Amino acid sequence: MNPPITEPRTVLDTDLEIPDFGFAPEGFRRESLEGYEAFAAITGTGDVRVLWTTPGGETSTTPPVVDPSVPAADRIRAFADEMRAATEAISEQEIRFDGFFLPERNWTLGVWRARYARHPIYGHLAKRLIWHFAHAERKLSGIWDETRNGFVDVSGHLLNDLTDDTLMRLWHPIGYSTGEIETWRAFLLQRRITQPFKQAHREVYLPPDPDPAGEDALASDRFARFTVRRDVVERIAASRDWERTPDLLTKALPELNLRLEISLLPTTTPDLLTTGNLRFFPSDSLPSEDPLPLSAVPPLVFSEAMREAERFASGDGSVAPMVPGEKALRSDAEPVSGPLLPSAETRRDVLRSLLPLLALSDRTTVEEDELVLRLEDETVRLHLGTGAIRPTSFLTDLSGIEPPYVPFEGDDLLTEALRLVVHVMGDPPSNPDAGS
Repeated sequence: MNPPITEPRTVLDTDLEIPDFGFAPEGFRRESLEGYEAFAAITGTGDVRVLWTTPGGETSTTPPVVDPSVPAADRIRAFADEMRAATEAISEQEIRFDGFFLPERNWTLGVWRARYARHPIYGHLAKRLIWHFAHAERKLSGIWDETRNGFVDVSGHLLNDLTDDTLMRLWHPIGYSTGEIETWRAFLLQRRITQPFKQAHREVYLPPDPDPAGEDALASDRFARFTVRRDVVERIAASRDWERTPDLLTKALPELNLRLEISLLPTTTPDLLTTGNLRFFPSDSLPSEDPLPLSAVPPLVFSEAMREAERFASGDGSVAPMVPGEKALRSDAEPVSGPLLPSAETRRDVLRSLLPLLALSDRTTVEEDELVLRLEDETVRLHLGTGAIRPTSFLTDLSGIEPPYVPFEGDDLLTEALRLVVHVMGDPPSNPDAGS
């Protein structure tokens, strides 16, 4: 199980600085704009969608084009700009919440209710996550159930004993059995809950055992020797609070008295770098001091640091979920030999669990590293690590296709793979019995 909660850490005042953008706590906003109507809603997958209605009753999902002299023009433009800002704020907060494991943050339930439950942006994120509670001597896990106005456990039972003084933090799968984790995944699938980032499906890394001589490893090279794009590394570092020098990535964790380091090596191509080892140091250590043995690093910290290292190892731009702004499906990427990275293995396993929902199992297959779609006259293959698609004639804009259910946001390649299934195979019937 998760280690025991002790004292709640201070939640920074910046938690209160995100505006509500005019949304009601339920995530809706309606505005009358000089005869035009705008209805905005925060969806269950982190999008802000707006339905516009003209004075004549015509509807559109894009802002109406009006003459600048029309009184409504400025208000329409301002509303559209505000909704774009709300979308960006949600994306920023998803990344920020995803970082609450490193270091862990704790709250009381009373603080959680006051700061998150009724806020349309925070509540939209927090209510789709699993939380770990410490109440007296009991350790409980639950997720918010809007219809019952409270937290329920994985069996759907209401957690009645929680009080405003109950300590809580984000649930992490480390320390839980495979069966317990799978039960939470089945819960999300049954209720079609899309989490704002990987939580129940989060990859877990454990520190290596000492070598046969009993020596502890001082560094992890699991994600070393990957060739990565310099610009992508810089973008990932900026979004995840890493500092970058020419030969080093550094992340300070003063709350834990730790500093993470990933070395970077030059290549013969100026735009490319090679990743090195991941190491852990005390915050106040000198450059000449040895790193900490990996066995001395708390398991959750090690696991989360390894997930960060994989982000950089994927920094060649070919793994879209790791790289903000990159396209998921690509014609300029090649399938790679060797095993998938752990995040791509998760993508593969999730696809295997979702395809039965589409009632297309006779024509779609998830192989070791590819999604295979069989048509009458040809076969389409999508590599689940790089996004390379063959034949490239199937590389097309899929943004207009509503993707089937996904259990978490942030994996663009997973979403695009499901859109590709709908696009290539036709709009398939859903299988309501699958996953129940």
